[in-house]
Amino acid sequence: MSTPLTPIPFSTPKRASKDDDEEPKKVSPVQRKTPDGRVLYKGWSDDSLDTLIVSSDNKRFYIEGCMLEGHSTVFRDMFSVRAATSPPQTPLSPCASGSPYPRLLELTDTTSEDSQTICTLLFILEDAQYTLSRLVTFAGVRTVPILYHVPLFAKKWEMRFLISHLHEWICKVALESYKAPYNKFSQHDFLKLAMLADLPYAAHTVISSWTLPVVLQEYGYWAVRSEDALDIMKWSKKAWAEWTPEWLYALQHSSVDSPGDKQKSAASSIKHLTS
Repeated sequence: MSTPLTPIPFSTPKRASKDDDEEPKKVSPVQRKTPDGRVLYKGWSDDSLDTLIVSSDNKRFYIEGCMLEGHSTVFRDMFSVRAATSPPQTPLSPCASGSPYPRLLELTDTTSEDSQTICTLLFILEDAQYTLSRLVTFAGVRTVPILYHVPLFAKKWEMRFLISHLHEWICKVALESYKAPYNKFSQHDFLKLAMLADLPYAAHTVISSWTLPVVLQEYGYWAVRSEDALDIMKWSKKAWAEWTPEWLYALQHSSVDSPGDKQKSAASSIKHLTS
């Protein structure tokens, strides 16, 4: 298992963080509009910063470019090439009071580059203490879809730190699945997140440590019953189609090799996924 990467510090002010064990307060990323009608997210509306992200749903985030460059050689190379080859830019807004020429990064993927996903990713990159409970408070039932977008964005832009962060969060939900708010999630959903991000050891934790709920999960996303989370023979054809053959093979053999034993089943799955 790779060693989690340490976030690179930068000068953007940090938001206050909470311990995961505390009961989080309800928060939301308040939006505001500029005089010309553009939508900015509060916390990323400082137009004196050097980079402007425009999400696929046309929301705007002003950031320090080092937030992206510090974690991605793709962004670092892209910004370097632009700086060397691009002509002077036209000011993005005639009423801007800060930097008149921020670097513009227009994101177009409607799946993984929408404003909710970008908001979450910026929180993670900006604040090393940003907790999963804060994301759940912000996103609620949208938590799993947002987490699903994280590996898509991370792989596209080669940001290993985001994958490392997702690994930690998947394990946290599995280990604390007996208590709120994590008992609202589906074991199958987090096992699938591990598969999509290619995190076999996170999957081991989901299989070995998950506490099945006594009620239907409020935040379930992919439609698989909790009692069938690991039994692929009870999944629909649609569910099968969304998994890779390697992971289906590992899950099937782990359930056959060690029926009813979570620890042995998890060990079997790791053996098949890493051999």
